[in-house]
Amino acid sequence: LNNQIEIRYENKRIIIDEGVTYIGDWAFYRVCVERLTIPEGVEETGIFCFRYSPTLKMITLPDSLKILDDFAISRNYELETIYFGNGLEKIGTGGLKDNTKLQTVILPDSCVSINKQLSPAYTGAKIDYSVTGLMENNISLKTVDFGSVVDIPQRTCLGTAVENVTIPNTVTSIGEYAFYNCSSLKTVVFEENSVCKSIGDNAFAQCMSLISVTGGTALEEFGRNAFNGSTETLIEFEFSDANRDFSNALFYNSSIEYAKIGPSVTIIPKSMFSNSKIKILCISENVMEIQAGALYSCSNLENIYYNGTSDEWKMIVKAIDWTNAVTTKNCTIHFNDGTSAQLSTVM
Repeated sequence: LNNQIEIRYENKRIIIDEGVTYIGDWAFYRVCVERLTIPEGVEETGIFCFRYSPTLKMITLPDSLKILDDFAISRNYELETIYFGNGLEKIGTGGLKDNTKLQTVILPDSCVSINKQLSPAYTGAKIDYSVTGLMENNISLKTVDFGSVVDIPQRTCLGTAVENVTIPNTVTSIGEYAFYNCSSLKTVVFEENSVCKSIGDNAFAQCMSLISVTGGTALEEFGRNAFNGSTETLIEFEFSDANRDFSNALFYNSSIEYAKIGPSVTIIPKSMFSNSKIKILCISENVMEIQAGALYSCSNLENIYYNGTSDEWKMIVKAIDWTNAVTTKNCTIHFNDGTSAQLSTVM
């Protein structure tokens, strides 16, 4: 306990004396109480501080607490509720991981950093900090409020039951596998004035109930397989002029009906809309290349609006199999001079 805390048990309650500012590593490991209230004055915890309790159902943290260290509240399989104080600033790697009955996490606005390693790696067990998420495998977790975090790192909500996610306008990036296999996730909304520029590899992959992603007006880059296995139900994605670097097969087999390729995009990558239900596609005159399978087997495609002339369209480098007869059969391409043509005649 690092000699910085005195614990007394009274009627199955834990009493922490006043004046304590730090609760050390493993302090409440396997503690056998149902409720635990940390008093005002405590500013920081050590690693694995509240871990593996067989009975703990509720933790109340004070406003004075600024730092929850790595794996601080983890593997408490009966834990249902955490009340965070209003002064919390940082939560370390895996800080809320493997609490399988926890349903809600509401981080305060003071919280700016999550799932970043805060202490030297624990040598008593083989833990790969780079593949550990803050709330990973909290299989009952339905609601998350991210406070004012600057980024949502790797695997943050992997395998949780979150249904609707709001990305705060403080977030600049979403890491790889951040929401991987969130099979109940339906909507992702970026707050107004969003500054989020990137979505990492597999960030929303295997989210098989995902319907819409809106408000990401600052998004520039999309990692590999960002929506892999999630697109069949996806009917709405808000494109913006900030979009710059789309990944291969980003909207493969999706139910999106409208898409806009903005002025920052120069390449429409491989299989981007292949086998999708897209009906209307707007393409900037700055596109210079369309890669293999980009519009392959898009049987619902009716109109392409190209913001250039027919001659400029013909100059775009196109892979031999960028599209096929299934796509071109009923599709008209419109040019910015008011003319149009059947897509099959201006390949």
